Amino acid sequence: MLSAPRYRFFDSVKSRLTLLSGAIIAFTTLAAFLLLYGYLAHALQSNVDQGLFAEFREFQSIYQGGGLDALRREVALEESAKGKSQVFIRAFDGKGGEVLTSDLSYWNPTATTPPDLAREALPVFAGFEDTGSGRHGRSIYGQLAPDLWVLMGVDTEHNEIVLATYRQRCLEVFAVSLLAALFAAWWIARRAMQGVQALTAVAEDITRGEMTRRITNTGHGREIDRLGQVFNTMLARIAALIQEAKGLNDSIAHELRSPLTRIRGVAEMAITNGATLEQHRETVAEIVEACDGLLAMVHSMLAISEMESGVARLDAEPVDCAALVADSCELFEPAAEDRGIKMNVEIAGPAEVFGDRGRLQQAVANLLDNALKYTSSGGGINIRVTHQGDEVLIVVEDTGVGISKQDLPHIFERFYRADRSRSKPGNGLGLGLVQGIVKMHDGRVEARSVLGRGTVFNVHLPAMDSQNIAKGQ
Repeated sequence: MLSAPRYRFFDSVKSRLTLLSGAIIAFTTLAAFLLLYGYLAHALQSNVDQGLFAEFREFQSIYQGGGLDALRREVALEESAKGKSQVFIRAFDGKGGEVLTSDLSYWNPTATTPPDLAREALPVFAGFEDTGSGRHGRSIYGQLAPDLWVLMGVDTEHNEIVLATYRQRCLEVFAVSLLAALFAAWWIARRAMQGVQALTAVAEDITRGEMTRRITNTGHGREIDRLGQVFNTMLARIAALIQEAKGLNDSIAHELRSPLTRIRGVAEMAITNGATLEQHRETVAEIVEACDGLLAMVHSMLAISEMESGVARLDAEPVDCAALVADSCELFEPAAEDRGIKMNVEIAGPAEVFGDRGRLQQAVANLLDNALKYTSSGGGINIRVTHQGDEVLIVVEDTGVGISKQDLPHIFERFYRADRSRSKPGNGLGLGLVQGIVKMHDGRVEARSVLGRGTVFNVHLPAMDSQNIAKGQ
């Protein structure tokens, strides 16, 4: 016994869309937070560095104007104004000896130690962290005068608190945003899949045999509605093909019944009657003739089916339709003379197409055979081949019995035979084969007829040009 299929979470398109959309939103939000965090951290650090550099320039001016004593007074003012725990200042002479310092009791010695005394002329900025208290700071070190270097640092704990608060809020907002994004993505995916579920419901009804079911506008978007329209068109086409196949099966059964009954009857008579050897030979010849007719019908049916399904292949080459039609007319001319029918061929000149010579000759032969079959003695058949613009036109016109308006739209259908043609030999496949061959060559065939006055068939084929040659190659 078959077990029910196991459905996993990731097998659902809705689940995949939800996770994918949520992941995209989450990644975008996280990237935005990180970008803003980097911008904020850089802005805070730049603000501190600008303040330090301004203080450095101010100390430089004070030293140049009042010397070391003036600088000591400025350091005392800085400590008093900003607090000893918020700023420190140290000055060194050319030999590295300390000549000036603020109160360093609130600061870690590592933070207040100057860099390598190679004496960089330009100020150097550095960040530091007090390993004991965890406090953060920022310092500037540079040459204040030819014989004086200054190391100045400030506490940046406030900035760290701002950044830590920002990180905390970002995490909170990110968590809420992620949940909201997943819910929104799930809701959007659910709405998007409702149209698909409607299509699935109709398809399931059709699999249960409700072939008349169709999809109405779902209201879930232009794309889903368009899919529904295409689905309905496909269903209508399938229904038409089923109906056509049913009719075709009925036609095949009807067409096969008579020759098979005839074959069986002839064979049965040959068995039951005391016939001579010559009579047996005649019987066998009659059976072979009937089988040949059946084989011809089967071959025509297979050829039409191959052309309609696109399986048939063309042995394409440049073909002069004028010469091809002239050769075909020459073959049919003796039969026309025997029946007292005049054939008139008008060829304006070369008319080349890129196609299958054998199939095109078969199409022309079927049209000529059809014209001879339904044209009475004393009538005529006119055949014209002209090159008109980008088309080659083949016209086969007869003065035969004609086709009624009711029958004319159906003459290219397989096994279709008008009432007037029932008494004529044939199986109703010739014109269908003509249409299939012409369509294979990207052409079209048209028919006009007046009952009792004759019929005209116009075959339009693309003339050979560089495009046709490229297509064939």
